[in-house]
Amino acid sequence: MEQGIVIGVLLLVFGLSYFLYLHGFGVINVKSALYYMGTPRFGKRRNCIKADFNACNGWMKRVVRLSKSKQYRFEFTSRVTKGSVSVELYGKGKEPLAILTENRQSVVVSTAERNVYRVVTRFAKADGEYQLRWDEVK
Repeated sequence: MEQGIVIGVLLLVFGLSYFLYLHGFGVINVKSALYYMGTPRFGKRRNCIKADFNACNGWMKRVVRLSKSKQYRFEFTSRVTKGSVSVELYGKGKEPLAILTENRQSVVVSTAERNVYRVVTRFAKADGEYQLRWDEVK
């Protein structure tokens, strides 16, 4: 009886986490850091991912929902004093639509029928801060 309750609670937690991830509120983290402080994506910041970090290694995956049949400009800025940070944008497939780094800081993405995109942020022994902002191109 107790095992059934534990399994039920775990399934409920996993289901809720996955639901939040698919709707852009949950994040999958596989990282280690001495310090990591991200900014929530609510209100005026809903089109922005921003964080400060120290000794950060690993990756974070999240979902961004965009309107169909539009163009969006993604702009990546970072101030990294050590290591590196990059952002990868994925559509339906496993190949990235774009990889944003210090050398390539902006890209325009056209949304066709798909409105769910994955954003993967990768850290390699990084200290500093980054911001990814996206807005519709008019």
